[in-house]
Amino acid sequence: MNLNEFPQDRAFPDRCWLFFITLYNYHNWINLKLHRAYLIITLLFLNFIPETLLGQTPSTADKASRLIELFEEHHLKPISEDSVFNRRVFNNFMDAVDPSLLLFTKEEYGQLREKSHSIHDDIEKSQLSFLNYYKGIHAKAISRAERMMEGLEKKPIDVTNPAKIDDEMFEQRVSESELESKWQTIFRVAIMKDVASNLEDNEYTIPSGEKQNRIDSSSAYVQRRYSDYFHNLQAYLLDIDAMFLNAIAESYDSHSSFFTPEAKVEFDSELTSERELYGFSYVKNRQGRFEISYVIPGSSAWLSGEVHVGDFLEAVKFGKSKWNELHGLTTVEADQLFKKSKETEITLRLLDKSENERKVELRKQPVYSDDDIIKTAVLKGEKNVGYISLPDFYTNWTDTTVLGCANDVAKSLIKLKQEDISGLILDLRYNGGGSLWEAIDLVGIFIDFGPVLIRSERDEKPTTMKDFNRGMIYRGPLIVMINEGSASASEVVAGALQDYNRALVVGRTSFGKATGQTVIPLDPEFTWEDEDESWGYTKLTRSGLYRINLGTNQLAGVKPDVEFILPYTETETFTERSYPCVIELDSINKKMYYTPKPKIETSSIRSNSLKRQPINDQFNALKELYQEFDSTYADINEYEYSLDDYLKYMQSELELDQKLEDIFLMKTSVYEAETMNFDEGIYTMSEYMDAYRKSFLEDVNADYEIAETYQIMLELINN
Repeated sequence: MNLNEFPQDRAFPDRCWLFFITLYNYHNWINLKLHRAYLIITLLFLNFIPETLLGQTPSTADKASRLIELFEEHHLKPISEDSVFNRRVFNNFMDAVDPSLLLFTKEEYGQLREKSHSIHDDIEKSQLSFLNYYKGIHAKAISRAERMMEGLEKKPIDVTNPAKIDDEMFEQRVSESELESKWQTIFRVAIMKDVASNLEDNEYTIPSGEKQNRIDSSSAYVQRRYSDYFHNLQAYLLDIDAMFLNAIAESYDSHSSFFTPEAKVEFDSELTSERELYGFSYVKNRQGRFEISYVIPGSSAWLSGEVHVGDFLEAVKFGKSKWNELHGLTTVEADQLFKKSKETEITLRLLDKSENERKVELRKQPVYSDDDIIKTAVLKGEKNVGYISLPDFYTNWTDTTVLGCANDVAKSLIKLKQEDISGLILDLRYNGGGSLWEAIDLVGIFIDFGPVLIRSERDEKPTTMKDFNRGMIYRGPLIVMINEGSASASEVVAGALQDYNRALVVGRTSFGKATGQTVIPLDPEFTWEDEDESWGYTKLTRSGLYRINLGTNQLAGVKPDVEFILPYTETETFTERSYPCVIELDSINKKMYYTPKPKIETSSIRSNSLKRQPINDQFNALKELYQEFDSTYADINEYEYSLDDYLKYMQSELELDQKLEDIFLMKTSVYEAETMNFDEGIYTMSEYMDAYRKSFLEDVNADYEIAETYQIMLELINN
């Protein structure tokens, strides 16, 4: 959320500088058995370095002390024992700085854990003995890892023969000698992955005469990537302070965090439907040159017509400053150039494939994101049914004349009514939340007026959050789709509409997040006129959210009225309960008055749906494919493969991926998704918007869960 979440007329008068927000940080659950090696390499190369902590005034000790002060005063459930605080901070911090267990030995880890027992006491004394001790070991660990990698560079690693590997070694801290074996194995896997990634389409074997050359080329490339990685670790040691402060915030619960000023800007941008961008991405290629990898349609780079995929990015100039040459920089260092600059205009020096140079001036401007805005269709079959997909609860922080997602849904409903729809499907699958006020306003579209949820804060009486607007925009049959990726604000909407008996909820049990977060400046002297951003910000969990039936979605989620069956055997699902520091909400006692509609009779609808789902063609095709996946990947250990084995594995994976893609193109026979007549002309005016539209309609026509929801809607209409 954003500091401007509450306009002045909605601010709480006794603490108008605090702003209530709801945020959900949803992460896809990954099969660690299959993808552990990929994760490690990705973390090493791309994801280790967080936002830079600029400067040391105020000191990190000052910020840590201020964090604890704010959390003790405002957090929903502060930590009562120092030992619990110390243990959580240590675990969070070590998970952040060494997620792949590749830097520190078992002995060093034990030393750090012992030192962590005084974290809370030290902060109270304005000391950071643990953090300073850590930095010494950190530098030593990086130097050792560099030496290990340099040693590997001097002796060729055999990837042509299988290697017996102790898989458990990668899941625990080990001795220094075993740590070297870890690095050797990771290096070996990285070489095989790089060889495989550079094969031509449908090429699964390498002629024996070419094999060693390709291995040598990949080995040299991986060595350069590791060299960049270690350089980044040394260059951004100050980021450790930001990670430590974030570990303190997360020790209270996993949705609390610390923001540098730069991270705060990015956080705010995540909650809008448009982001200000230059509109291009780049990668560092095998030759060490920065290469344009993507140009966002509709962006400044795209509209210039002079920035193309494959161009080499040689230098960049921000505003009227001097040129910044990119040669020799790591990807992280190049990224930091863009992140640190506050200029809205840049000049790129590009070379095309023929080495012809040109300079291109770009201006940062809002860019439409298809993943962050509502999409609408009419499902035309036995009945016309409106369909609205809402990926998150975005709002607009800086321009109050531009309203958020609830207003966009309202406008879409007015247009859908002209399509003579008999029912409406609101798709909140994988909607991770966003603005709570937008969620309340969205519920108000479908109810006359009344309470939507209850907010409870520590040591205060629960308060009711209401829709005060009389009347509703849509009164017809309504279905809300949810799944395990629906969280926070989307759970508020689904739960409230379910409690009012206003909508039938279908899908799978939602994520289970029902807490509200508040963004607060750390600056102790903060005023609207004067703010010292160098202190940073904290997002802390301040509120527990309850449904109007006095229950809570926290940990439990919203349970659908009609459940969708999964076409595979579910092993692990990432939900709110999966977080290491999770809040359990107490029961609540409050008088609540609201008028629900007559309860929707669901027994026959549920029974008919459970009969239809297993005989759906796409469902069965997916079920068979997932069984094939399980059979193919049973007991696979990528670490032990030879290169030839790995290429066979890649061949199987690519073939299965192609089958999956074909299944997702299977078109439903129960409806045809079409654009609303009102919007047809708008899409055809823009090439890239029309491409978005076509892709969206293809997805809707090939989604068996939407097809099943459509058939449920027909029963609901006819009841």
